Amino acid sequence: MRRLLTLLLGALAMLGLSGCDAVNMQDLKPGVSTGYDVRDVRKPGE
Repeated sequence: MRRLLTLLLGALAMLGLSGCDAVNMQDLKPGVSTGYDVRDVRKPGE
């Protein structure tokens, strides 16, 4: 039972984290965005 709960919580956490990246990183384009663009989107301390 504990393994099932751990699995479900892990899956839920992964869905939550991937959802946050989709919202915060929508302006970045692969192959087009520069390191400066990433730095501007990802503020220090986040």
